[in-house]
Amino acid sequence: MLTKAVLAVLCLIIFPQAGYEGQFLLPTSEQDQVIERNQRLALPFKETASLGVELEAKSAIVLDGASGKVLFAKNSQQALPMASLTKMMTAVVVLESGVDLEDTLEIDGEMVGVEGADINLVPGEEMRVGDVLHGLLISSGNDAARALAKKVGGDIGSFVEMMNAKGQAIGLKNTHFANPSGLDEAGHFSTAEDLAVLANYVYQNPVFKEIVALKESDIQSVNIGDNHHLRNTNKLLQANYSYLLGGKTGYTEEAGFCLTTFAAEEKGQHQIVTVVLGSELNGQQFQDSKALIEWTYNNYRWQ
Repeated sequence: MLTKAVLAVLCLIIFPQAGYEGQFLLPTSEQDQVIERNQRLALPFKETASLGVELEAKSAIVLDGASGKVLFAKNSQQALPMASLTKMMTAVVVLESGVDLEDTLEIDGEMVGVEGADINLVPGEEMRVGDVLHGLLISSGNDAARALAKKVGGDIGSFVEMMNAKGQAIGLKNTHFANPSGLDEAGHFSTAEDLAVLANYVYQNPVFKEIVALKESDIQSVNIGDNHHLRNTNKLLQANYSYLLGGKTGYTEEAGFCLTTFAAEEKGQHQIVTVVLGSELNGQQFQDSKALIEWTYNNYRWQ
């Protein structure tokens, strides 16, 4: 008969503590499905003694896309500003709202003139919702974020409430949204852990998946024919980095340089999610993400 001490050790092995390698991070509502699904999955296992990789970022995480298993973590539960990684949740709310992506929205003065990145929307212009979503995720337009928020939520405040409700629904533990764009604001924060869960969730949407893989795109207004050229700021994507499937960049003065990536080995196998937050210099976020991806595939195997 197993003693209480042995049982306790077994529990620690089977159910690792929060914040350590081996933890599984998926929305609570999906956990029952995951238990069944994991019986069919080839779970990653670490086959080397490597303790990890040195990073410049304040916080980082690597998540196995199929199982939700944490493969690497650095300060992954530290609450930090997340800049335009926010726009992943903006996209979730839009995509799950039921709005027709071919529907149009009219640009008004409240949507434009915001600080940070934009896609040069102008008042009076009419745009397709799907095109504005491209502007949100490719060029990280803050004007696009506000336009989508007003279209779906009626007003920006109501849309932000929808963002926070969705965060709770998918199991985000330490995240609060104050705006749809990611600009620095009191009460706007997340963790690498939560953002990895969010990224893994939204990547299941085929529209999101397609858009974040695009290097560039051109969209046009419906009524006046103005062209908006969109170019992705993800340097790994622009460089045709072989592991990369897509991602989302972010920067504000408080957040520093941030990046979420979706990566996989050959033929799309063994997909992972990486998140880095708080890089001080532009370029470090790409170097850190690349290091995380390569360390993961050099140290983990999928049975």
